[in-house]
Amino acid sequence: RGAFRGLSFGGALRWQDKVGIGYPNLSPTPNTQYLPDIANPLYGPSDTQVDVSLGYKNKFRVAGTSVAWNIGINVRNLTAKDEL
Repeated sequence: RGAFRGLSFGGALRWQDKVGIGYPNLSPTPNTQYLPDIANPLYGPSDTQVDVSLGYKNKFRVAGTSVAWNIGINVRNLTAKDEL
């Protein structure tokens, strides 16, 4: 109701903890085979992303017919700097 009728606002917060990306190699065995050191996994960084959405919808009449329309903008990963 009122001045904000038809206006919508939303958002999302996505968080991912550190992710396992592999294992370092141990020294080669006598037959030059590398084995993974599963006791010491390698981890990538944790990640947080913020999304925002804003929209507006309304109705109007054209030649006696009601027409509904809406417009919106969605911004994904709002807090990203120079990264994808």
